[in-house]
Amino acid sequence: MLELLGVGVPRSDGGWLLHRVCARFDRSGLVIVRSSRAEERKALFDVISARAIADEGRVWVDGVPAMRATTARLRHLVGDMELPPLLVPHRSIFWNVLAQGTIRLPLLRPLQQLPSLARREAAIRALRLVDLDARLGDPASTADPETAMRVSLARTLLPGPRYVLIREPDQTLLGEALSRFLERVALLARLEHLTALVSMRSDVASLEVAGRLLAVAEGLLIFDGAPAAFAGFERWSSKSAAAPPLS
Repeated sequence: MLELLGVGVPRSDGGWLLHRVCARFDRSGLVIVRSSRAEERKALFDVISARAIADEGRVWVDGVPAMRATTARLRHLVGDMELPPLLVPHRSIFWNVLAQGTIRLPLLRPLQQLPSLARREAAIRALRLVDLDARLGDPASTADPETAMRVSLARTLLPGPRYVLIREPDQTLLGEALSRFLERVALLARLEHLTALVSMRSDVASLEVAGRLLAVAEGLLIFDGAPAAFAGFERWSSKSAAAPPLS
């Protein structure tokens, strides 16, 4: 169970990026997160992953509170997918998944020790889940943007998280490639009983693949429900957002 209990994140000008946001996720498949501002989406995902600590309220992930003292534990529960994908082009797709957690800019480091059999098997399984097990020996330089996204998703799945955060995939993929990727994420979430939270900067036709949509405007949660029922941000001015309906 992932719970947001009155989460608030302040802005530097004294206002609120997020204010009293409440939501609950219980292995609920693919959830799209939309908002009127990119910084609101970032703030929400940052507090869920414990990259930042909410000034107001609390986030709980499977009984673990999101706070600085629990960051290491939350990394095993919440996978924060790396975008844009950072791949080592001359290494194989398989190596790039095995190297999860060891690749950092500005230095691209090789694996520091031989991976265990269990880790290798977990990497193969992660690649199978994103339908790349037939390409594990291919150099990463052959990966198109959609394939690179799936490699990054496989890396996120390797530690076995229960919740996956995917930030702004529509900055990397467009059109049919984006639709295919979201369909893959939705299928993966159902098969693996995961909650996949995907933040989006744009409205896309593939929203129907999600079972749930969260919409935030002016820092407030204005909608939580089926994507088809959402009327859009144009209905909400800053005044009307002060007392928004929840459905």
